[in-house]
Amino acid sequence: ILASLPAVAKLVKRWSSGPVLALCVGAAVAVSLAFLNPASENANPAYLLLCGVVAMCSMIIPGLSGSFVLLLMGNYRLIMIDSVNALSDLRLAEALKVLVPVGTGAVIGLLVLARILSWLFHNWHDIAVSLITGFIAGSLLVIWPWKDEIAARSPDGLILVKTAERDLEPRAGSLAEIKASRAPGEEIVLRGYQNWHLPDFSTRQTWAALGVMAAGVVLILIIEA
Repeated sequence: ILASLPAVAKLVKRWSSGPVLALCVGAAVAVSLAFLNPASENANPAYLLLCGVVAMCSMIIPGLSGSFVLLLMGNYRLIMIDSVNALSDLRLAEALKVLVPVGTGAVIGLLVLARILSWLFHNWHDIAVSLITGFIAGSLLVIWPWKDEIAARSPDGLILVKTAERDLEPRAGSLAEIKASRAPGEEIVLRGYQNWHLPDFSTRQTWAALGVMAAGVVLILIIEA
């Protein structure tokens, strides 16, 4: 993402107050996503349709993650895991009940956003490109891997875990302990992130991650050359 910023920003023909403001707005919107509390899972067909629309729009706009948006809307597991597993297990009715409204929403989102983007690029080129550049820049905070998760808690302070049966179960212990003891299909309910920090450079995992990042930067530079 960082390597792609100059390539996108140079498409702006003239950096005036309008594009600069659009850049700031785009960055602010992307950054704000990191501080939103994820919603609860909702299998209502109308909400699934909305998830499809929003997820497709976020996939088209650079800097916005469709998966992260689905997490915020509370339906990532339902759409990307449960329904796909149901499809692979030939539980077609269960899978299609989710995938049909989501797919319909995705098609609507694609058609509508394509028209909107086409109009914006034709009439407000520099504003549109600056806004997208802001989205890309702000998304760095959202996807930064070295940050602490904030778990949702029950009124008595216990960490909430969503079981494989989709029930909420309060559990005692630290976040790390509960993560280690989770059964397959269980997930900790998160309400946000905090303490963005630099990685621990003494671990192999950190250097492996940095190596992959460097490879991505080199690949982008080669493509743009």
